[in-house]
Amino acid sequence: MSNPYAPQPAEGSNPFAPQPAEGSNPYVPQPAEGSAPQPAEDSSRPSLPPGAGERFVIEPEEEIVSKIGTLVDGDYYYDLNGEKPIPLEAERIVVLTGAWIAIIVPCAFALFLFMPFVKMMRDGPASVINQDHPIAYSVMLGVDLLIVIFLVALSVLVFWPVKNYIDKDGFRVTFCFQTMRCPWPRSRSGLYVHIRMRRGRPVKTAQAKAIRPDGSSMSIPIAFMDIDPDEIEQKTVIQCSRIWDWAVAKGYTEETGEFVPLSQRRKDEVFRRRQEERYGLRAYTDQQHE
Repeated sequence: MSNPYAPQPAEGSNPFAPQPAEGSNPYVPQPAEGSAPQPAEDSSRPSLPPGAGERFVIEPEEEIVSKIGTLVDGDYYYDLNGEKPIPLEAERIVVLTGAWIAIIVPCAFALFLFMPFVKMMRDGPASVINQDHPIAYSVMLGVDLLIVIFLVALSVLVFWPVKNYIDKDGFRVTFCFQTMRCPWPRSRSGLYVHIRMRRGRPVKTAQAKAIRPDGSSMSIPIAFMDIDPDEIEQKTVIQCSRIWDWAVAKGYTEETGEFVPLSQRRKDEVFRRRQEERYGLRAYTDQQHE
């Protein structure tokens, strides 16, 4: 006797066909009669999005490679620590100065100092200025604002990343968004190293300079800092010679033996003479300095 409460097969279906087990999904295709049972799907495996049958290729992240010391599209990115000759394939030299980190750090500190002004704009001056001592608090806020302006201006004007160029026309240097130019000297003596010393500070700076035809000098972005002035002077002289040899080989200038004295700073002229004698850069005679 059949159970009247059991589900009856649909009209027209085969009552003797195997029915799905109780609790199973009746819409899932059942294995054919006589075939081996299929393994159950792992429900713990996450479902894949549409188009999951396609093959995904994950590209490796590109390695950040510095351009320093490399030749890119005719531009040689200058390496201050290099001692090898500059490639003659380079049409110009690019000297990078400034750094984003030197801008981000002081600006972040300036933003921190600016927070009292943000609070004043949001909640009113009374939220920051003590009403019992308004003058003192106003003076402190004024000093705070001056520090903020100084930090932002210093970081942007001095440390903003720029490209300085050395090409067939000479030197083109950008500092504080102002571009300065200097043609190629007619002698190796037109490039010298100035040692800058400050009282009370053991660290010295060796700064490379190029001399214009009128005797004025211009700093080029090649400098070293250390407590040993002789060591940093030697490093800077080597870099000046690298640049000079490259320019002569490219035909941008030539050694004519012409000597252009500095129009100012007699003390620097004496130091320049001793420097060139020390490194054998130029033969001096008494008549040339009379």
